[in-house]
Parts: sequence; C-alpha cells; structure tokens
Amino acid sequence: MKFCPNCGTENEKDTRFCSECGHDFNGVVEEKRTKKTVTLNKPALTKTQKIIAGATLIVLLVAFGGFKMGEKAYSKENQVNHYIEVLASGDASKIAKIVVSHDPHFKITKESVTPYANYLTENKSYVSALGGSLRQDSLWVSDEIYLEQNGKTMLFFDKYDLVLNPVYFNVSVNIADAAIHVNGEEVFVSNVDSFRTEVGPYAPGIFAVDAAAEINGYEFANKTDITVLHNEGTEVYLPIEGVEFSVTSNQDTPDVYLGGEKIGTLTDSYGEFGPISWSEDLILELGIDFPSGVMKSEAITLDDFERDYYLYFANDFGDQTVVDQLFGPLTRKIVSMSEGDGEDLDEEDNEELAKYLTGGKDNELYTRFTEYAEVFRGNADAQDLDWSLKITDVTQTDVHLYNVKMDFKLTTRYTSASGRDNLDEAYEYEFVVESFENSESWEGIGFTLSEIVSKVDTLNE
Repeated sequence: MKFCPNCGTENEKDTRFCSECGHDFNGVVEEKRTKKTVTLNKPALTKTQKIIAGATLIVLLVAFGGFKMGEKAYSKENQVNHYIEVLASGDASKIAKIVVSHDPHFKITKESVTPYANYLTENKSYVSALGGSLRQDSLWVSDEIYLEQNGKTMLFFDKYDLVLNPVYFNVSVNIADAAIHVNGEEVFVSNVDSFRTEVGPYAPGIFAVDAAAEINGYEFANKTDITVLHNEGTEVYLPIEGVEFSVTSNQDTPDVYLGGEKIGTLTDSYGEFGPISWSEDLILELGIDFPSGVMKSEAITLDDFERDYYLYFANDFGDQTVVDQLFGPLTRKIVSMSEGDGEDLDEEDNEELAKYLTGGKDNELYTRFTEYAEVFRGNADAQDLDWSLKITDVTQTDVHLYNVKMDFKLTTRYTSASGRDNLDEAYEYEFVVESFENSESWEGIGFTLSEIVSKVDTLNE
C-alpha cells in the first residue's frame, strides 16, 4: 500500500495514478516555490514638479478652449456675416477695410469704393440678395464681388477674402476738345471728333458721366447717370449738340436773354444766335435797360425744334393808343366839367378826372384842371370849347415812363350877346406819362398823366 503525496489517499502498491486526485506516482515531483512580493516606496512630488504639472495642464486646457473659440470665431459663417453687416451699412470707409482686389491698377480706398457704397445704400434689395449669395457661396469670380479662400488665420483656420472686381466702360463724344468727367473728376479731353475711350478701373456702382465743351463762345454740356456692376462693355455716348435760332421783336435793339444770361443784342429788331446748348425749361426773353431796371418782353420756353421766335414788348403801341387811353378821355372830361351848369363841380366828375392823373388828386394838375373848369363855368360870356390834338412823338424814358409831345388847339366860343370874338389858341406841349397794365384795353396798356414838362404858345411865338 502507498499513500498519495498529494492528497494522502491510500492506494495499491502497484497503482501508477492516485485513485482520488490522479497524481502520477512515477512523475517528477516539483518543489513548490513561494513568490515573494517586494514593495517599492516612490518618493513624493516636489512643489516645483507640482507647479509644472499644473501649469502644463492649464496650458493644454486653455489651448483646447482657445482652439474651440477660434474655430467658432473664425468660421466661414462668421466671416461672411461680418462682411454682409459692413456692406449693408453702406459706409465707404468700412467697406474699404474688408474688400480686396486683384486688379493691379485699382487701389482700394474710401474714395475708390464710394460708387459701390452709394449703390448699396440706394438698393437695399440688392444687399439682401447679395447676403444670400455670399452665405450660399454661389458667386462666381466674374461677379462684381465674391468670396475667395486665402491662407490661414492663427495657423489653423481658413481665411476668406471678399474680392471686389473693378469695372471699365467706354465713353464717346462727337467733337474734339470736350472734357469728359466721371463723378466730377476729369478723366480725358477728346482730341478728335468721334472720340471714344475706355475709363476705369472703378468700383462697381453708380456714376455721373458728363462731357463739356465751348463752341463759339457758348458752353455745351451733356450728362447722364449710369449703373455699372459688371464688365459687359458698357457704352456711354454723350453728343455735344446745340440749337440755332433767330429772334424778331417789335423793338429795335433789345438785349437777348437765355436762361437769365445775356447772349446778344438785336439789330433792327432781328438777330441770329447759336449753336446753343439746349435743355428743358430754358427761357428766352428780351430786355431793355432803363434807369429803374430792365423792361422784359414776353418770355417763352426755347424749343429744341423751333428755329424762329417773335418776342413782343407790351410798350409797342401807336400814338393813337395814347390818345385813346389818356389824352382823349382826359380832355373830354375837362371840357365837360367846364361846360357844365352850376357853380360847383360834381364830385363824381372830380373822381373820374383824378383817375387820369398819376397820384390822383395829389397831382398838382388836378387843382390846375379843376380851377380851369370852375373859371370857365363862371364866365357868363363863354359858351363852349372846341379842341383838337395830335401826338407828334412818344419816347420811352423808363420802364413805365414816356415823354409825349403834342400839338393842341383850343377855340373858346362866346355867346353872341357878349359881343366877343371867339378865342383861338395853339400850344405845343411836352408831357410825362406813366404806363400800367390794363387788361381792358386792346393793347393791354393804360396811361396816367404825371406832369406837364413844357407848354409853348405856337400862335404868339
């Protein structure tokens, strides 16, 4: 019998394996080794090591946070939003700071981008559509403005430029020596007829284009406003054209005024003028200088097709007009008042007489005429008056004043009972009369008597 060294079970002597645990009695018995655990004691971190470790962790955290912030701040979306905000402001100085150009001849400045800024200000719907296109990145490099990726910001983030494409356009004129201006700046002077030139580069936008020249002493100009956003061969034609015309008047030598400026003088009531730079609402009129100012003719608007004009002065009246409007009715009134019955003059007659005198009853002639009528009425021998008059000259001395010369004849007839012969008188008068507008007269003019300048007895010279 033998016992198993592994579990102690009793087995037969010739048995190779233990009936209980299966131990091999013929096998090599290994010595069971016991592991020995060794514990190492690590030294504690120093204060400096702790500071370095903490600082490193903080740097890593800050760097990570900064990266995330930068990733958001410098995102394409934020860059585009900033560009749109500046464009919407229409501020040229701000726009100049955010745009670039690849045209070597175009320098970005506040002044140079002003046409585009003006266009943005006046076209809000364009700004809205442009914002959508920038956000969708749907603009082409041939458009007036587009986005372009250009390098990195802070080493990691894509940087986007807002690229502005300047524009060029052509301007043509039809004469030499015409100065061409774009937005008030002279850019060329034509050196030949049928002149054409390219102008630019300019920021896309709104442009005031004009051409000006002097011909025969007259200034000519043509101007237009255009909007150019793309280089599509825009053509601007500014022909320098004028009109020629003639003027006839009822006065011999009046001055000719066009748009308030004197352009010449008529000779023998006629004159030819031009070429004149025509524009709408250009007023043509004549004027005659007098001490108190300028007497103007009727005014008309110059037509770009009409070539002959007649301008009328209201002072164009015949001698008979002065008789009909003033001296005829004035003389009849004085005679009527003189031949009336009674010692006192009728007040109604006095008022009517005053209407023919400048200043009315304040004119010294009023007293003179009424006294004459009273004396004649009081003369028992006087029967009636017979008179005739003839205007020999009318000369205008001021805007509303005229010198009038007149031959006047008067016969006083006496009653037969008086035994007196009729009295014949003849005088050469010189008067000053004043004119006024009178819509009731055929000529549109009326007169009042201002003063008697002279009276010459032509029968007893």
